[in-house]
Amino acid sequence: MNGIAADDMGLGPATVILTRRRSRLLPHLTDSELAMVDDLIAAIPDKGLMVHGDYHIENVMVQKGDLVLIDVGGMSCGHPVLDLLCLYMKTTEPRYLETRLSMDDCKKIWEIYLDEYFAGKLTADHRSDIEKILSVLADIFMLPAHCTVASTQPEKAKEAKECIKNRLGRISAVSPEQLKDLFRSVDVLY
Repeated sequence: MNGIAADDMGLGPATVILTRRRSRLLPHLTDSELAMVDDLIAAIPDKGLMVHGDYHIENVMVQKGDLVLIDVGGMSCGHPVLDLLCLYMKTTEPRYLETRLSMDDCKKIWEIYLDEYFAGKLTADHRSDIEKILSVLADIFMLPAHCTVASTQPEKAKEAKECIKNRLGRISAVSPEQLKDLFRSVDVLY
C-alpha cells in the first residue's frame, strides 16, 4: 500500500493524526512549546503516498487467504513511516498496551513486523532511525491525551502534568532538521 501514489485521490495530509487534537494543548503548553511541536510536525516530509492512518494488527483481516486492511476512514496522503506509528504505540506505549500479551511479546511482534514490512532491507541503523522518528511522533501524538486528563481529572492532573513535562523534554531533544535527517535516512527503504 505504501508504494501507491495518492496524487489524484483527494486524500488529506497524513500529519492530521498529529494535529487534529491540537486545541487540547493550548492551556498546558507555552507558545514556544506549541511552536516546537508545530515545527516538528511541519518537518515530516510528504512523500505523496497512501497512508492507512490506523495501521495495526487489529485492522488487518484474512479473507480467502489474502490480507485485507479494514477501518480505512483515516486514509490519507503522506510519508509511509506514519503508518508504523499506531503499531509502534500498540507495542510500546503503556496506555495502548491493553492486551493479554506481555511487553516481551509485544516487542517480538514489533521486531517481526518491521522485518516483514521492509522485506529484509532493514539495517540496524534504519531500525534505530525509524524508532527515533516514531518515539518523537508518539510523544507528540500522546500530548493531547495527557492535556485532556490534566484538564478533566483533578485526581490525575499531577501525574498527567508530569507526563506532559517528560514528553516535552524528549521532543525538545530533536530539532526539525534532525527529524528531517532521520526521515531522509529511511527514505531509501521505500
